[in-house]
Amino acid sequence: MFVCLSIVDGMLFVFFVPRWKWERWWYMIRDQEIGLEHGVWIRKRTLIPLRRVQHVDVKQGPLARKYKLASLYIYTAAMAHEIPFLDEQEAEKLRYTFLL
Repeated sequence: MFVCLSIVDGMLFVFFVPRWKWERWWYMIRDQEIGLEHGVWIRKRTLIPLRRVQHVDVKQGPLARKYKLASLYIYTAAMAHEIPFLDEQEAEKLRYTFLL
């Protein structure tokens, strides 16, 4: 019985949870703030005032580079916020948006 539950649990976390995480990731950039929302069972919403942004980085690992994806990191005095797996060009465009 324990083996069957382990297999079902493994299949759930390999096939379904990543898709749920992807479908529930949201971001919006407005004139005065950046809105982030994510979470499968517990939703976390974050609003970052643009005046609090100190700098922005684009990072890309080897697997993301293969698929032309990148993650955008937004740094404030308190912490870093990530917008994961954007299209490379979209991440660079957003990065330059914060420079203006």
